[in-house]
Amino acid sequence: YNDVIEIQGSENIIGLIKSLNIYAVIKNKEYHYEIYSIDNEKTDEGYFILLSKGENSNLYLRKTKEFKDKVKAKDSFHKDISAAFIDSESYYIKKDRVLFPVTKNKKEFLLQFPEMKDDLKKYMKSEKINLKSEKDVIKLFNYMDTLLK
Repeated sequence: YNDVIEIQGSENIIGLIKSLNIYAVIKNKEYHYEIYSIDNEKTDEGYFILLSKGENSNLYLRKTKEFKDKVKAKDSFHKDISAAFIDSESYYIKKDRVLFPVTKNKKEFLLQFPEMKDDLKKYMKSEKINLKSEKDVIKLFNYMDTLLK
């Protein structure tokens, strides 16, 4: 929720230093602190899981948790909505030094990569790629990386 990796020392729990030069390996997954952009204008920083390292770019997964407050019912015909944490996942591709998000919608995905649109469309159709499946996204990314020369 707070985008912190905690480390248990001999006496207490501390947060890992947020640095672009440090990463943590937890259960065979690499967690990297990276700079990312959602709208190509403003950048932010956060932790990402490295899914695949290519020759020309890298694929990352960002897991986030958002807290939703309790919502009281407007009247007796509706129910109260309990407070809850909502989990979400999104994929990012790192080109140069900044990560940018990759949509899970096929049409929008192809629009994000106009220079490879035809090749990607053929590959996605022949391999029956589902952008909601992590395995398929990694497979598609590995193919894309060969096109990014």
